Amino acid sequence: MKKEYSLILKGCLVNKSSENENEINTLLEEYLSWKEIAGILFNHRLGGYFYCGLTEAQRKKLPTEIREVLKAVVKVQKENQQELICEIRSINEELTKSKIHFAALKGAFFSSEMYELGARRSNDIDLLVYEKDLDILDGALRKMGYIQSFVKDGELIEASKKEKLIQRMNYHDLVPYVKKRKNGNLELDINFLFDNNKNCIDKLVFDMGTMLYNGRNYQVTSLNYYTNLAQLCSHFYREATNTLWTKGRRDVMLYKIVDIINYIRFYREKMINILSLLLKLDDWN
Repeated sequence: MKKEYSLILKGCLVNKSSENENEINTLLEEYLSWKEIAGILFNHRLGGYFYCGLTEAQRKKLPTEIREVLKAVVKVQKENQQELICEIRSINEELTKSKIHFAALKGAFFSSEMYELGARRSNDIDLLVYEKDLDILDGALRKMGYIQSFVKDGELIEASKKEKLIQRMNYHDLVPYVKKRKNGNLELDINFLFDNNKNCIDKLVFDMGTMLYNGRNYQVTSLNYYTNLAQLCSHFYREATNTLWTKGRRDVMLYKIVDIINYIRFYREKMINILSLLLKLDDWN
């Protein structure tokens, strides 16, 4: 592997070992193509991961221009995430109160504890909702100021019944719920299929249970450790085989792979402990 690639991938990891840190320190002392490194970091949305993944001493070894740009990226992403956190808390509280079966997905729960605020870019909030609860969900979200809408000429135009039906039947998701704010619109993407319409396992997914991720940054309801990992992999596969994503090369964005790797690294011990307990219970039976 090229040393530039190695530095990027190791720098983006969470829960680094001392060996990982030593490898990064060694790589930073070598001659590197920082033009190539910067291109990958920005094209693949890895700038925040990389900067937050380095120690202060390691950051000082970056070229000044790149260090300052990455620092600015993290600052903007952190400010955006802090706004999203307030909304995630409100949504979590309202949907729980309405007894809706739901789970926050991807960025909506990653930053609760897995990532430092500002490391990951989040533009919207993704939720998985049990299909039978969609009507109750609509009422709860409307009460919070969200409407299913499209943005046209800077204005929110509510989707027609026909548009909502076409989106649901053809794309197996919903027209996004959007809320207008002073500093821009906030979008909620609602998923009601865990996998696809040929593999309807959503009831089973919710029967397996959700859990409260009580992170250092905020609390949020999501799927259990194993189901969440399966969802991340399933979502990645679905996008990688969908022409709407492959045409724009959005299917090969490296941050998606980094998220899966970091999820395994961060929750590995908890998943192993649960698996060990289940195996012991199986032995007792």
